[in-house]
Amino acid sequence: MSLSQPFLPQFRAQLAAYGLRRARQKAGAHTLAGLEALAAPALPNIDLGPTPAQENSRERIFTLRRCFWCFLWQLLTPHTAGREVVRQVQALLGLRGLGEISSSDSAYVQGKARLPLALLKAALGDSAHSADQRTGHLSYPGLDREVLVVDGS
Repeated sequence: MSLSQPFLPQFRAQLAAYGLRRARQKAGAHTLAGLEALAAPALPNIDLGPTPAQENSRERIFTLRRCFWCFLWQLLTPHTAGREVVRQVQALLGLRGLGEISSSDSAYVQGKARLPLALLKAALGDSAHSADQRTGHLSYPGLDREVLVVDGS
């Protein structure tokens, strides 16, 4: 979308935000519904089932599994508030015909706070191991050195 059109310059400020949103959508921003399908194969050893103890054992909207994927989606989507995560969950539940939930992000924030640090560390280790297996031994052209870190920013 070109924002330099000469006919309606007073609308440029209003259209700029729209252009940024469209650019993010075209860049391949994924929904919460698609993230699990894309990322789950990279995390084969992560147990997101209910725990036998009291915590995380009841079946709620924001279960351990859903909170984990919501948290990951929020991390991967820049400038995303908890309310946007709840909107994604509302859309997901609507698609599956599972009813409606409140638009408050309180339950999500509480569920996110219950995510065990050990689970997040294990997910990081699993994803690093999976990425290492998929890439093999890459090297910089001409340097014959193994790539240890890639900055994707």
